[in-house]
Amino acid sequence: MENDFANLEKIISETLQRTITTQSLDLNLFFGQAENEFTRLGYRQSSRGGVKKILLLRLDAVGDFILLTPSIRAVRENYPKAHITLVVTKAVYPFAEFCPYVNEVIVFDTPYTSTTYNRDLIQIIKATFIFSANYLLRRHFDLCFAFLGDPTHLIMSFLSGAKNRVGENNFIGKILMTDPAEIDKNKFVHHCERNLALLMSYGLKINSSKLELWINDEDYLRAEKILEGFAPGRLKIAVGIGANVPMRRYPVEKYLVALRKIIDKGASVIIFGGSSEVDDAKFLEDNLPKEFVKNIVKLKSDWRTTAGIISLTDIYIGNDTGTQHVAAALKKPVIVLTRDSKDHQRVAGNNCEHTAFFPWQTDAVILQPEHSLGDCAKRLEYGCIANKPHCIAQIEPDEIVSALDKMFTFKSAIKNYFGVIG
Repeated sequence: MENDFANLEKIISETLQRTITTQSLDLNLFFGQAENEFTRLGYRQSSRGGVKKILLLRLDAVGDFILLTPSIRAVRENYPKAHITLVVTKAVYPFAEFCPYVNEVIVFDTPYTSTTYNRDLIQIIKATFIFSANYLLRRHFDLCFAFLGDPTHLIMSFLSGAKNRVGENNFIGKILMTDPAEIDKNKFVHHCERNLALLMSYGLKINSSKLELWINDEDYLRAEKILEGFAPGRLKIAVGIGANVPMRRYPVEKYLVALRKIIDKGASVIIFGGSSEVDDAKFLEDNLPKEFVKNIVKLKSDWRTTAGIISLTDIYIGNDTGTQHVAAALKKPVIVLTRDSKDHQRVAGNNCEHTAFFPWQTDAVILQPEHSLGDCAKRLEYGCIANKPHCIAQIEPDEIVSALDKMFTFKSAIKNYFGVIG
């Protein structure tokens, strides 16, 4: 069978040469030729007995994957006997590994997750074809759900050989999807809702939209050992100082002011972040009472251990990053600091970052600046564009402390620990 893919490889090679020569990529020509090959090889024929093999694609970060968990569960509920394959990135695999709703999880990592140039599209086609030839084509999928509308997801869906393909009805989706989904982004603002809307567009029934987190007993045991003996009797605040882009990071000096006041109220803090936050985490550790601060960053904990530790905390405070969604999945109250200003939210609507990715189905407070600064005010999507903590720095430490005071869960916990409301 692998030899039969030689024609597809030839089509990709010839398309690359035409694109380099003409500086133009004819998508209709390329995908039309590829479609003829898939038809000749029998990939577009229906399986006997209905949908037997399903492919799920979501190739992004931890937070995005956690928001996908209700959709994964829904696919299994609608197709209880199907063999379901889930493709994720390497970063997400630790949370996908123990998913009870799929039969297998495959890792795909590529830098080509979005594109504006023809050459990038060709690279996406080459990378996804090689991956599909090695892992997907042999499975003969009846159905594929591409949960993101970027070129990588839509092209992989097409090159997977799946007979029926459900994805966003955008420029590429119109060409590649057999069932392009019209999703009203004014109605379905949050990405968890949009994932589910994709399934509903294909007629699937949704029984629940609750998040799930798949970790095991060993993860919890590691977490308990790390926190063993730490600040007994004190409220435990998980603090996420990391973020994958600089403008999402709240200045560590301001975090220090807020955390000192929070510790003075009778709480303890547990610092989370990635390799980029080693110095900031040490700065906080060195400048806070040592008996009431735990620096998890220097332990280089994996994601599942991190989740286990967060499960042992009472509240999450932090930047807009994957840990906030871990906390939300664990039903922890969440306070999130976002770069999106209030005036930007009024202009951008559902293109506002925190409206699309706010903590799902948990008690939450969103702290945001009143106004965007400078050129950031001109941006129509996802707020601040500076390559440093910028608009978000307008949030004052006292706003964090005040939000914590006002949260009912926080007050109840303080009362439970100390007999008074702090």
